[in-house]
Amino acid sequence: MQFFVQGAFCEIRPARRVFHYDPTGYSEEVDMSQTDKIFIDALQLERDCWQLASNIFKEGHDFDVIAGITRGGAQISIYMQEVFALLSGKPKAFTTIHAQSYTGVFEADEEVRVENLKSLAARMNPDSRLLIVDDIFDRGKTFKAVYEKVINEIDCDEAHVMTAALYYKPENNLVDMLPDFYQRTFGSNDWIVLPHELEALSREELAAKGFVWPEGL
Repeated sequence: MQFFVQGAFCEIRPARRVFHYDPTGYSEEVDMSQTDKIFIDALQLERDCWQLASNIFKEGHDFDVIAGITRGGAQISIYMQEVFALLSGKPKAFTTIHAQSYTGVFEADEEVRVENLKSLAARMNPDSRLLIVDDIFDRGKTFKAVYEKVINEIDCDEAHVMTAALYYKPENNLVDMLPDFYQRTFGSNDWIVLPHELEALSREELAAKGFVWPEGL
């Protein structure tokens, strides 16, 4: 599956191959259209991260710096950093970029605030290869805000910057860019529940995830 879009900086940026997870292997077709709430367990998240990074590396892409967008992208980027370091045999710099747009489940601010670029700048050289990572590319506003902030404020004229999202909702994309790499696609109404997420879940769903409610509360 490939998508083409007019990029934010007047360039055509094709999406890379899409790699879908399923317990028996990786296929090109995953139908999530009939599901509203989808629970991703810790093992599946780990394997998705490893597989995405492995496939990116097999396609000939390597990076010097891996930057995770907090909160969700921080954990994803750590898993992916380990894969790139292992397969390349070279250490990889790691940092985080703080970006906030969501105020609650399905609620969003119009303006995305991007912070903590000093940590990234300290790890970048003029020709560094940077991969910006997040857990979910939904409307795309967070990714676009971070990408533009990095391009405009980090003084690395020859740096090579790419983006990766573990999960992507193409029908919800409201911006003129898309992730260079992503592992799985989901429908617009799919509510992806990641392993660390507890808010807005019922007592039954919390119990199914293994969360033990404290006695007396």
